[in-house]
Amino acid sequence: MKSRNRTEITIQILEFVNECSHDDEGITQTKLMSKLFLDNAELKDYLVFLIGNDLLSYDPKMRRFKITEKGLMFLQAYNQIDKMLKKQQI
Repeated sequence: MKSRNRTEITIQILEFVNECSHDDEGITQTKLMSKLFLDNAELKDYLVFLIGNDLLSYDPKMRRFKITEKGLMFLQAYNQIDKMLKKQQI
């Protein structure tokens, strides 16, 4: 498996949570760990960062993560920049 940097892992988390947020249920930490191949400690660091920056929210009753409006805007902006860079092959 290719080594991923922090940005790639952050984007993958936002994408997975976004995919699971459409049904308004969100995603559990366990599902994120298994999809991303991260251990609990690594994932917690990312989740604390994303929640602290209002990119994700956490529902303690349901024990699920959801993407926020700010997280959606961040993901869209990242994807636009990524597309431009790939187009220019930078």
